[in-house]
Amino acid sequence: MQKGTIAQIQASHLRTDTLETELAKGAKKAERKDCRKAFAGLGLLALVPLAASTVTDLGCKW
Repeated sequence: MQKGTIAQIQASHLRTDTLETELAKGAKKAERKDCRKAFAGLGLLALVPLAASTVTDLGCKW
C-alpha cells in the first residue's frame, strides 16, 4: 500500500462530529414546536409554512 492510501483510510475513519455536537443537534431538534400544532390556526394557509419548514428542517418537527 502507498502512504497516501493509508492516510486516506485513516482519515475516512475519523469522526467529524463530536459527542457534544451530536447532543447539541438533538437538543435543538427537540425544542422545536410540533408541526401539527404550530400552524393549526392558519387552516389551508398553513401549507406554505409547513412545506417550508419541512424542506429546510429548521421550523417545526414532525
